[in-house]
Amino acid sequence: CDPIDKIYHQSQAGRDCEGHGTHVAGLVGGNGTGVASGVTLFSVRILNCGLIATEASLIQGLVCVVNHRQERNATRAVINLSIAGLHTTSSINKALQLALDNSIIITASSGNGRNGLFRSIHYDSCKVYPAGYPGVISVGATDIRDNVLMGEFDGRTYLTNIGACLDVFAPGYNILSSDICSMMPCHDANQDCEDGVSVCRRFRSGTSQSAAVVSGAIALLLEKCPEVTNKEVKHLLRHSLSISKVVSYKEALRYLMKNPSLLYGILDTFIQTTRGLLYVGDLASITNCTVDIQH
Repeated sequence: CDPIDKIYHQSQAGRDCEGHGTHVAGLVGGNGTGVASGVTLFSVRILNCGLIATEASLIQGLVCVVNHRQERNATRAVINLSIAGLHTTSSINKALQLALDNSIIITASSGNGRNGLFRSIHYDSCKVYPAGYPGVISVGATDIRDNVLMGEFDGRTYLTNIGACLDVFAPGYNILSSDICSMMPCHDANQDCEDGVSVCRRFRSGTSQSAAVVSGAIALLLEKCPEVTNKEVKHLLRHSLSISKVVSYKEALRYLMKNPSLLYGILDTFIQTTRGLLYVGDLASITNCTVDIQH
């Protein structure tokens, strides 16, 4: 399914021209890199080669998944939306709700405030879409120390969006997954190489990767508990994780003190952000499919 081809009158025929989608898909269910390596992946291309989605491509993509699930008579499905923007529309919201009403779990990245991109909204995950839409699972990123991904690493700045609408954190720094590279000499330090030749794997960072990890974990849960509802999945992510709270903000606050222009209006979101950190085993090890959402 390739809505962006129709909109831009291209002929990619579903082929990834940047690598972002391939990397995300590899984390969900890739062989050797995926959380749920046995899952059936359905490719829906809604980003152009510059990683830009349109309202129409997102809506058509969501509808495409709903139709595909019905045609295959699939029991359950997970949509991974590793995209983030500052605006939504009533039409996009209707498409999201259509998927949710068809028992499809939707996971979305809370967005990267890298280089101040989301500075105007003070890193409030409730104002980043589609993750901010009620019912969608909003995922933030952590670094290699299980702290909130907010600081400088390898000369680049990563600022995961946080706030009251965030449901869960997952690893999002230097994550290895599939790439679209061919067997060419390695010139990029982020590529995975063997004897100087790329083997089509790459390290990437951000909430796109975090969302994919959570999508894979949810797929494993649905395999074991196919009747679990979207509301119950949200409850499990908020209340049943090994690390119940990501509260170590020392590195983040140190970075903010060095960059005081970022301080205004976001310290309150730190206080609100008390979500847990997902390890794959947290959902995979669940044996009782009955969820007490009153807990």
